[in-house]
Amino acid sequence: MLALPVQSVYSADMPPETAGTLTGWSMAPGAASAKTPALRYWRVQRTLLQQELAQRAGVHYGSISRGESGQALRLLVIRKLAEALDVEPTELMRQPPTDAQ
Repeated sequence: MLALPVQSVYSADMPPETAGTLTGWSMAPGAASAKTPALRYWRVQRTLLQQELAQRAGVHYGSISRGESGQALRLLVIRKLAEALDVEPTELMRQPPTDAQ
């Protein structure tokens, strides 16, 4: 089996040691995105429209629509959404509570 080098995605507004990751650990290529099954749950809990959340997080509202429909989002986008929703990024990647809408 071929071992792949580990890389992280750098963003100017993040320290290099945490860029492209959720926890600060470097990630293998291709692991720079994740699904966010609880995104809609947390957005509704905060009584925000998709466009309102997009504006707060500084992302395109299409990213929220994609995330809520089950498509994977870049980790940087997940970080921004989590910050805007005042939750940990991992909360967005978990299944929402069973009483969720």
